[in-house]
Amino acid sequence: MTPAAVAEMPAACAEVEWSADELRAFIERDVIVAMAGGIAEQRSMKGSEAGFIRWRSQAELYAYHESGHIVVAAALGWCPWKASIVPDSSVKVGRGTRAGFAQYGVTDEPPMAPDSGIENETDRQSAAKSLLCLSLRGEEGPRGWRGAIRIANRLRSQAHSLIEGNWSVVNRLAIALVQYRELNRDQIGRLLRLDKM
Repeated sequence: MTPAAVAEMPAACAEVEWSADELRAFIERDVIVAMAGGIAEQRSMKGSEAGFIRWRSQAELYAYHESGHIVVAAALGWCPWKASIVPDSSVKVGRGTRAGFAQYGVTDEPPMAPDSGIENETDRQSAAKSLLCLSLRGEEGPRGWRGAIRIANRLRSQAHSLIEGNWSVVNRLAIALVQYRELNRDQIGRLLRLDKM
């Protein structure tokens, strides 16, 4: 799970008792949002004709990636808090450092300020762990990695549909991120309200 989801989960769990199905749905939404960043980034390079690849700057790719997370999180009912494409070398992500981030969760306000100097998982690492946990229930075929791949394919399809269905919003948010480099909750909200998701 992403750090934002992990930070939110205890607060949400303290307010309500979660059934196994509700917890599964929460984890699935988090995986869909984690997948959405890479899907939006890839979609941003899609050209107007088959075989054509649009060139994007690194800042634009980061902006589309983070916008994908934010738009899909909002489409799934979560609250977007902040998006940034400002690099932060004090935050380790996988083998590198953070190039940007998207903050979102189940509450209107973030529970705490993000720590610097911490190590985070990449979207893929986070999704893979969550998918493996989901597969251990054995509801969608074999348990373990084969089941996780089956679940991943289903959730990736949902993430693709959400990105395609909200592409104009992802595009608008990415353009604003490239221009301003950081967007707060109010700025994101205004951009999201221009289209009803």
